[in-house]
Amino acid sequence: MRNKVTTTADAVSLIQDGDTVCSSGFVGVGVPNELLLALEKRFLETRGPRNLTWLHAAGVGDGKDRGLNVLAHEGLLKRIVGGHFGLAPKIVQMINEEKFEAYNLPLGVITHLYRDIAASKPGTISRVGIGTFVDPRIDGGKLNRRTTEDLVRLMEIDGKEWLFYRAMPLQVALLRGTSADPEGNVSAEHESLDLDNLAMAMAVKNSGGGLDLAFLGLAKADREGNVNVSRFGAKIAGTGGFINISQNARKVVYAGTFAAGALDIETGKGQLQIVKDGPTCKFREQVSQITFSGRVAAAAEQPVVYVTERCVFQLTKEGLELIEVAPGVDIERDILTRMPFRPIVGEVGEMDSRIFLDQPIGLREALLELPLQQRIGYDSTRNTLFLNFEGLRLRSTKEVDALRDAVVAQCRSIGRRVPAVVSYDAFELEPDLEPYYVGVVAQLERDQYSVVSRYTTSAFMCLKLAQVLTRAVQPHIFGNSREAQAFHETLERREGGS
Repeated sequence: MRNKVTTTADAVSLIQDGDTVCSSGFVGVGVPNELLLALEKRFLETRGPRNLTWLHAAGVGDGKDRGLNVLAHEGLLKRIVGGHFGLAPKIVQMINEEKFEAYNLPLGVITHLYRDIAASKPGTISRVGIGTFVDPRIDGGKLNRRTTEDLVRLMEIDGKEWLFYRAMPLQVALLRGTSADPEGNVSAEHESLDLDNLAMAMAVKNSGGGLDLAFLGLAKADREGNVNVSRFGAKIAGTGGFINISQNARKVVYAGTFAAGALDIETGKGQLQIVKDGPTCKFREQVSQITFSGRVAAAAEQPVVYVTERCVFQLTKEGLELIEVAPGVDIERDILTRMPFRPIVGEVGEMDSRIFLDQPIGLREALLELPLQQRIGYDSTRNTLFLNFEGLRLRSTKEVDALRDAVVAQCRSIGRRVPAVVSYDAFELEPDLEPYYVGVVAQLERDQYSVVSRYTTSAFMCLKLAQVLTRAVQPHIFGNSREAQAFHETLERREGGS
């Protein structure tokens, strides 16, 4: 099920009504013709997708029927933004007939725009276009009366005029390559030009954010969760890429010792023994320079944890919260009395004792072969069953049965049917097991769940799941955990209001 190689029809089926799509190509070079034709075929047969926004840099077509000309069907496009239209007479005719909104922006600006969207920037600043029809004081690049929204804005920086070209989130990129593998890697070894393929792919990927997870060093932190790694008195280290990484990662883990100086600790028996503590606690009332803003991260609900040898903190909107302590450590003596402020202290768990043994802890096995019981959890406060199938690989009916039995056991312990949220990221299922697995899923949905939603960050996994599960159930597949949980909250509000 994880294989990302698919048909052109299945690929374009991922495009939804209202999506913003970009496509590669320069005249007839590097044009994803088969994908464009598959999209046209889908639209003619199903009248969908509709109201797309289309972005392209160079002219794409043959001046007659190929390239972007296949998009010339009323209802398919809501807006087109391009650098050149001379090779797409059918598109030009529809622009002149006011069938959709249209903008003509400089080719080079659009190529830079791809990179800036990939970098999660608000847009591209350039002097290119000043005084031309692209200038918002003239036409702003608009090509017909139907087009009214301004995509270009005049700015002044240090007394000099600039144009700001606004970025737009991209959901889909149609690209051409030579070779691909089941993991989704693509090469262009026999293509004439690479064009903007990499920038476009990054723009689509990063329209939803940057890194999934960042691990960074911890020099000093304070009660608000601010971190300083850049300046300590007269010593200037500089930020380097620290701010870029920490503010663009979905989750951040800071790691460092609790105290600086001559810290001496011993491990080996599943506990931490502090032989000699460091003279200076790294957690301060207020850091002298903010390299990472805890306030900004908390407002954005960015998960942040601070891991030391003796304890773990997490960031909350109220400040740092102590959530774990190493076995053998006294909270009051070894942590709280050493800190110039008191963190939030609620239910404090214990750090895994295996960390403090002088032997391998089996991290590879723990990550790749997580026991089924640890993949299933029930949150009583939200009355929701969470099933973590991330990285799970099912290779036999016996393994499918074991999964079913573990879920049933958990549901029976709850004593009633409950809502369920299932993560399918990097999930693998042998193709010949698909019918059997679908039967088990249908049985669980009928007997154990009141309602279920599923999510995966992979568009192709979403497609595969939909293909497999719709044989027996309503899949309810979303792009992330928040959307999957919001689905249940929406249902709950509707039921409460009925």
